Amino acid sequence: MVRLCWFYLNNHVIIDFSRKSVKESRAQVVEEGDIVRFLCQIAAVPPPVFTWQKNKENIPQNSDRFITLKNSGTLFIKEALISDMGNYRCIANNHRRTSEIHLAVKPASKLFISPQIISPKIMVSVKVGEEAVLDCAAKGYPKPATRWSVTTNSKGMRKILQTCKNF
Repeated sequence: MVRLCWFYLNNHVIIDFSRKSVKESRAQVVEEGDIVRFLCQIAAVPPPVFTWQKNKENIPQNSDRFITLKNSGTLFIKEALISDMGNYRCIANNHRRTSEIHLAVKPASKLFISPQIISPKIMVSVKVGEEAVLDCAAKGYPKPATRWSVTTNSKGMRKILQTCKNF
């Protein structure tokens, strides 16, 4: 399956030191392979330094999959995995205000893809009694079954010669 577009899941956590109020997003559910974006907004002067944690452990700054934008409360998770499920916490530089968001990751769904014959159409001629080799390849999800049939009379009656399932 090929994905033609990216999905961004935007989660906003707003922490305002002046009013001591916290606005949190709800728990989120994404599919494996999705890109996740958490945004932690804190109203403070000077701007705070942000740290992100997963399940109360700091997320490494040099991770290939967890990307934090410098001087920003943004955390990206590239290609979410089942193991990314957990509680994510944004911490401001004074450690007085935090906010937590739960992320759930479910297995990627297998989208139905209509069957399509991918073998080229060719004409095969043989003499009576000779063997003919016919090729048929199809793609789709789930893998399609193919069936060979032959018209047996002028009324269009068909006889099934062979069925191949999920090859």
